[in-house]
Amino acid sequence: MKKILLSETPIRAGIQGNGNYALCYHYKDKSAVIKLVVTFELSVIKIITFYVLDITQVPRG
Repeated sequence: MKKILLSETPIRAGIQGNGNYALCYHYKDKSAVIKLVVTFELSVIKIITFYVLDITQVPRG
């Protein structure tokens, strides 16, 4: 997860209603997506949860 967060560019990013950030990254030769829900603090990124989704499950918009 650390490698993905620090070296990849998210394909989708947004702020959730609770203040957490949702970040989507390509995974496994772009046939799947990892969705990370994270919070940012001064020098720490906390991963709240993550999902592995099919590319068709990523919201558009």
